[in-house]
Amino acid sequence: MNRDVTVRGRRMHACLLGSGDITIVLLSGSCVPLPQLEYRPLIKALATDQFVVLLEKFGYGGSDSTSQPRDLPHVVAEYREALAALDVPLPVVLAAHSMGFLEALYWTQHYPGEVSALVGIDPATPDSYRDFDMEKAAKQITNLSQKPLLRKIAADRYCRQLFRQLEIPPERRSDLHAKALRNFAGPVWAAESEAPTRCWRPCPKPPLPCPAPFPRFFSSPTAKGHPCPPPCGGSMVWISWGIWSMGSIFCWICPTICTRQLRISLPKKSRPGCVQPLNRSKGGSYDDI
Repeated sequence: MNRDVTVRGRRMHACLLGSGDITIVLLSGSCVPLPQLEYRPLIKALATDQFVVLLEKFGYGGSDSTSQPRDLPHVVAEYREALAALDVPLPVVLAAHSMGFLEALYWTQHYPGEVSALVGIDPATPDSYRDFDMEKAAKQITNLSQKPLLRKIAADRYCRQLFRQLEIPPERRSDLHAKALRNFAGPVWAAESEAPTRCWRPCPKPPLPCPAPFPRFFSSPTAKGHPCPPPCGGSMVWISWGIWSMGSIFCWICPTICTRQLRISLPKKSRPGCVQPLNRSKGGSYDDI
């Protein structure tokens, strides 16, 4: 089911699917024009016995753009308002890809009562950027954002590949292509890249709240990340995939493997008394995504 909610005067889009005792909130990585499609196989696989909510932050997917700061406090506050508007019970499992994991870390550390488990999918952490040339990356995105023709060429190629792999019906392609073109290297991406240090400096150091299970999944055995110690009383699972170099490709092609390992790692039950099973009417058919 696709739903739009109003957050701070703007429209935020969410995809909801499935039902179950566990609610998984999926947070997108950065520079993902259409999260609802890129994570589609993973959502479908997880939603067989769990309730999955994909929140598309502003400037991504079907959500509006925004001129608000893109630091962690603002982004997480918007996510939390969206969950409240969707009537999603707390706590939830946060499953975050790439830079979205910084948002999940901040969320868990500042609002521990709202998170029952934390899952990283090719997760980014503050130390992930220690040797990364953010200034160069920011310059490239900013330059691209100022070149409409290059943005269109890049968005066209992105959509062709995505539509072919996911067999998107022709009648849906025009609307999705327009959203991808609007989002690709748009104002939000530029804002995120021009002030990158604000994305992680507000994120305090571990330890995380206890007990918060903390599995992490990597698509490359050479993935570099901050070696956060597992939360006290929690658990940590390291999975090296070795064959996929991009988290988005990993989500497209390996949903079954990812789902199997995710279910092994997640708690069988959320905190007693905190999460009630959601009625199946809360979700929708996968074709609605």
